[in-house]
Amino acid sequence: MDKVIVKNQRYGIMLRLDPDADFGEILQEIGTKFEVSRKFFGNAQLTLSYEGRVLSPQEEDELAQTVSAHSDIQVLCVFVTDEDRNAIFLRARNKFTDETKALIKSARPLLEESKASSYETICGSINEGKILRKKGNVLVLGNVEDGTALMAGGNVVVTGSIFGVVHAGDDTRGCHFVYAAEVAPRKILVDGIRLAALPKKGLFGKRRGEAGAVLVRGGACVFINEKDLRKEDLEGMTSICE
Repeated sequence: MDKVIVKNQRYGIMLRLDPDADFGEILQEIGTKFEVSRKFFGNAQLTLSYEGRVLSPQEEDELAQTVSAHSDIQVLCVFVTDEDRNAIFLRARNKFTDETKALIKSARPLLEESKASSYETICGSINEGKILRKKGNVLVLGNVEDGTALMAGGNVVVTGSIFGVVHAGDDTRGCHFVYAAEVAPRKILVDGIRLAALPKKGLFGKRRGEAGAVLVRGGACVFINEKDLRKEDLEGMTSICE
């Protein structure tokens, strides 16, 4: 019986792990399977997610290292779905900085507050000229550059900067949000309401923003700085969207 089942996903790989097997045997089987599939995956940059058992951060690292050691894959990040809390956690790796890891950690209360069990992941920045439309929640591992637009039916979390246009949600009750390491957009709308107070342009014509969330409160679209963001600011989002 297989201790590991490998499933392809749109932006990465899902590993279904036997909950009762020895972890060392799981790593050994992962190594064997990815060694055999080395040519199939090539030198792709992929996200890695797993289910079936709870792993410590050290075991997650061993999981990703085993995949990398027996293939040419660059594991960008590790996703963990916590079904008990209906939340998704992300452990950034390799190319991401400590600041990005800290951002993702601070974004977790927002991710946990959402009823969605997963975020569609965009690996890399959305570059100039692109217009993307997504049905649900979106996680961008990069920037939303000026001259681009991201229109999502759910929440939007950006690990980098927002310089372009972002639309999040289409619910008139105002239960969605946008979160980014730097909120300096050309335009942001949350559930159809536009953020009025945008950062001013600097000396060289580029906006300088701050980390934080854009939410709908009291019928208005407002920005809350990351350091001032409290769990109380998120209360009601889950129940409103049900």
